[in-house]
Order: sequence, then C-alpha cells, then structure tokens
Amino acid sequence: MSPSASSRRPVLVLVVIGLVLLMVGLSAALVWRWWRLPPAPVSPTPTATAPMTPTPTRPISPSPTPTAPEPIVQVILGSLVPGVYEAYDHRNTGAELRGGMIEFRWNQVEPTRNGYNWIAIDQALAQMPTGKRAILRLLIRCNSGNNEICTPTWALADEFNPIVASAPAACGFGASLQKHLNYLDEGIQRELLELIRLLGRRYNGDARIGGIEVGIGYNGEASPWPMTGLCDKEAQNNAYVAAYGESGPRLW
Repeated sequence: MSPSASSRRPVLVLVVIGLVLLMVGLSAALVWRWWRLPPAPVSPTPTATAPMTPTPTRPISPSPTPTAPEPIVQVILGSLVPGVYEAYDHRNTGAELRGGMIEFRWNQVEPTRNGYNWIAIDQALAQMPTGKRAILRLLIRCNSGNNEICTPTWALADEFNPIVASAPAACGFGASLQKHLNYLDEGIQRELLELIRLLGRRYNGDARIGGIEVGIGYNGEASPWPMTGLCDKEAQNNAYVAAYGESGPRLW
C-alpha cells in the first residue's frame, strides 16, 4: 500500500530544510577558513640600482721643503751690505769696519767713448783686506780750481750740449769761458746708463763689493747744486736757466 500524498509532504519539507542547513554550514566553514588563514607575504618589487663607481683618489703631493726667509736687510737694500765703511781708505783692516770706499773717475774707466778700462777698479779691489768689502764710488764731475777733471773730454763735445759759463775775474788768472758737463742732456744720460749697466755686468756677484754709488754732483755728491766750490757756479746756474728755463736748476 503506497503512502498518500499528504503523508509524503512532511518528509520533503525536512529534506529541503536539511539541504539548506548543509549549504549554510559549508558556506560558513569556507568563510571561517578564509578569515583564519594569514595573508600571503608580499615580496617587494626589486628596483634597479646603478652600479657604484669608485670615487677617484688624488695622489698625495709631498709637502714642499720649507726654505729660510731672506734677511730683511737683503730684501730692502738689495746687494748693498750695511755697515761702517772707511770713506777714503779701502785697505783699512779695522775690526769695526765692514770695508772701505774706492773712488774712481769717469774719465779713468771710459777715457774714449765706448772705450772702457777697468784696470783702476781691479787694482784697487786686489788690495782689499780679506773679508772686507768695497763701495765703488763713481765720480762724474770734479773740480780742481775751475777745471773739470773727472769728466772725459769727449762728454764735453758739442753734440752733448755742454753748459758754457763765463768765469768771473774772481776765479783768478786765466778765467774765461768754461764748458761743463750737461747732465740734463739725453745723450749724456744714455751714456751714463750704459756705463752703469756694464759696471753691473762686470762686477755682479763679486763678494768683494758691498755696493756702487753714482752721483751726478761735483765730487760724487748726489745733487750738483750747490755742493761745489767752483767759483763760477753762479754763472753755471745762469747758463742752465738760459738753456732750460727757470725749472732747469731745480733739476740739479
């Protein structure tokens, strides 16, 4: 005898409910497992890096060897060696003296134009005491009475425009027109510069020389006016004024 339709209905309902519960359970289990599992570790994406270039190193230069500073006196005075020098005796051996002075005339070392003679200087230097030094003193103009005795004759030629002064009667017997070196003439200045250059070339580095002095005044003085005993010096002054104007004598 087959069950009736009304008796099968409760059974179907239970089956459906069971299936629903099973699906809900499976879904819950899946959700639970997903929530409980730790997330997979994320690997960092590698970034490209440029190859490292070694920093170049500069070679170490050796330190320069320190040098002793030059003495202040040498820097200020050049080749001049300071000290006490005997004015008129270069052979003096006094312990308190650095040396002595050697005077020589222009007409001794250049008797003819561009004809040089160094014998007078060399002989005097040969007489220097050991360890002493000499100051060479070049005399351009000297006077003996009313005569120029240091200036070479060729330097008084007309091409060098010598100063002509009329010597007054007070100058004594034989007073007349006199020629004097014109140190303002450009030709004379060039000749003197050449003489000084040659002196430096010949005696540079000579341990016997402490310095060189050159004066255009009478008897080696630096200024030619009024350091002269010439009795016609006023006449010379007037001759310079006539040649160069009032500014001329101030150049002496």
